[in-house]
Amino acid sequence: WGSVSEGRGPPCLPILPQTCRRGALPALSKGVYPCPQSTFCYESHLNAEACPTIIMGRAMHTITQLAPDDIPAAAEVIRQAFATVAEAFDLTEENCPANGAFLRDAALAEEQERGTVLYGLSDEDGLSGCMALKRKDEATFYLEKLAVAPWSRNRGYGGALVAHAVEEVRRAGGGTISIGAMYENRKLVRWYERQGFSITGTRKFAHLPFVVCFMEKGV
Repeated sequence: WGSVSEGRGPPCLPILPQTCRRGALPALSKGVYPCPQSTFCYESHLNAEACPTIIMGRAMHTITQLAPDDIPAAAEVIRQAFATVAEAFDLTEENCPANGAFLRDAALAEEQERGTVLYGLSDEDGLSGCMALKRKDEATFYLEKLAVAPWSRNRGYGGALVAHAVEEVRRAGGGTISIGAMYENRKLVRWYERQGFSITGTRKFAHLPFVVCFMEKGV
């Protein structure tokens, strides 16, 4: 299930477009969201026909759709991100083999081949965050494997990934994003609530050592 340990990030700073250098950064999908706390900043950039490079203070990042060659790096970011939660809640490969901390590169590649769309957030340190979107039906998309590398947390990257997911779902004609999170991880649940998700129910599965909290967000 999706997991992220992400703070609110820094307050909004002035957005300063660089001189346009198209092609200098990868642009497989729209998305340079340096100001996730500001709807104005996010929407104004998204609607602009401008260079995909924006600076917020010293932080700069891009969000792009990942290719098959990106799978090893993405899987490693997911493992590193989920490992901190697995350690905190005593999750192991024996009692919770499906947790992202134990994700195999081949398993992530298979998901991509079956139609799951993977996105990566990159900054000056390289790939620092990931997420996956999977279509359930015409209206609903599953948001999975939302992960921010431990060394890149508290920069607003989790919120930026959620904002990008919202835009991708809107573009695809969807209306709802659905997630499943560990109910016992109250910090995580509250973080998702701050991103606009609401709890729709909980369920205990026999094969999981925790209660799953189902949440949804309209787009």
